[in-house]
Amino acid sequence: MAKQNAPNRHRLAYAAAIGVALIYGGLLLWFGLTGRWITDAAGAPRVWDFLPVYVAGRMALRGQAAGAYDLEALHRAQSAFIGHDFPGFLGWHYPPLFLSVAALLALLPYTAAFLLWVIATASGFAALLARIAGGRAAWMGLALPPAMACAMIGQNGFFTAALFAGFLLLLPSAPLAAGLLAAMLSYKPQFGLLIPVALMAGGHWRAFTAAALGVAAWIGACALIAPSALAAFLHALPQTARAVLDEGSAGWFKLASLFGLARSAGVGAETAWFLQAIATALAALLVALVWRRRVDFAPKAALLAAASLLATPYIYFYDLVILAVPLAFLWRQRSFDTVEQGLMAGVFFCMAGYALAGYPPGIFAILLTLAMTARRLGSRDAKAMP
Repeated sequence: MAKQNAPNRHRLAYAAAIGVALIYGGLLLWFGLTGRWITDAAGAPRVWDFLPVYVAGRMALRGQAAGAYDLEALHRAQSAFIGHDFPGFLGWHYPPLFLSVAALLALLPYTAAFLLWVIATASGFAALLARIAGGRAAWMGLALPPAMACAMIGQNGFFTAALFAGFLLLLPSAPLAAGLLAAMLSYKPQFGLLIPVALMAGGHWRAFTAAALGVAAWIGACALIAPSALAAFLHALPQTARAVLDEGSAGWFKLASLFGLARSAGVGAETAWFLQAIATALAALLVALVWRRRVDFAPKAALLAAASLLATPYIYFYDLVILAVPLAFLWRQRSFDTVEQGLMAGVFFCMAGYALAGYPPGIFAILLTLAMTARRLGSRDAKAMP
């Protein structure tokens, strides 16, 4: 009877994922028509996270790329663009070469650029999940609450997740291409901390070399094409780290990490950093040990993707869409059993809890995904490879 009910539960979960994703789409349409999404009722751009991307791109087109890393200059440019001042700061924290993407988007009108960015990155994200584990994985990823956040504010979570998915998908068959995607992921270097550990432990030296050369080429291109912007970026890095991690300028509850959870609970900075260091070290050790083993690639890939989120203190809610990647690899290996369906529900509700209540349960979504992965690695599903 249990075996007969399993396909029904899977169909129900699949239908629910499609339903949730369509609800997100309907909400975005409604918000757009009522002046609560890309622009307000007067047609002025709303103060969302896509605003600094577009304005930084405009500055780059005008030969002012270095100014994008000056918070005050960027804020003045954003205020001028939308026609009014606003409290707080929306910064540009990415390497200079990523300004090329922003500049291309800035060639379009604001609304068109916003829609192109969201649709293109979400489509790439969904297509790669489908390549990993079929259409169900794509709908599952689009139904996760951070997917709605990425689409609503124009964030880059879809893009980051697509790079991670492409890297892991290509690694067994096209290591050079996989390495180049890993190099591109360095636009958000906090998510690539464990990639060298996995590649070295697993003996993926061609991918490791391609990634290293890709990062070197990226830095060299920045130094050659926009040396002032590279210098401004390097100068701004410690300021960004201090503002986000030391001062909590964006709010501790927004950090979906063990560090963010500890700080939002009132734990002191030194203790929070100590706890995060333990989590990072354990994540690195676990990845190194597992990637040395000759086991099925799917749970190894899932482990790297999930552990990479645990390893960084600098992760926001919208970045949690990356969790769709380990979940897709686990589904690629086999469909979820009853226990895993319960854990998957926990992952979803931990994410939804943040969206509804504004507290930081994102770290628990990461830990539940790691628990699913560890369960697979400890089971007979992790078959020894020849």
